[in-house]
Amino acid sequence: MKRRLPLILILAILAVLVIALFLPRPLLKPNSDYEVLIVRYNPTYDAQPTDIPTFDSDAIVACLRNYKAENAFTTTPPSSSYTDILLEITVRQKVDQGDDWKTFWLGKTNYVYFGKFMYRIPDGDALQNELLQVLDLPSAD
Repeated sequence: MKRRLPLILILAILAVLVIALFLPRPLLKPNSDYEVLIVRYNPTYDAQPTDIPTFDSDAIVACLRNYKAENAFTTTPPSSSYTDILLEITVRQKVDQGDDWKTFWLGKTNYVYFGKFMYRIPDGDALQNELLQVLDLPSAD
């Protein structure tokens, strides 16, 4: 029995690490209120995105809540150039909820940056299309 206890502890620690590193996580924390600060649209994939001045923050947040992200194991995106980004959205928790900021880059590659790491959005194309509908913007073809 004494020999099994260390093995069980090691396996439990490994299981927790695997879950923490590989399990998809929600894009936004549950039970937290978020607000959208910035929406930028870049339909021509050039270096000059357009700020969208009016948008329905609650609808965007509701849309983002339906998706998850996977750890990309990197601190920098494959490209931070606007030539790969169709939509850039920055959200934060409302002031009394905490200090959680996230920036979403959707386009040719789909990532969210929060904390110190990048996370890949596996259903990024679906999220991008849904957000374009919420924002009443045409898709970039």
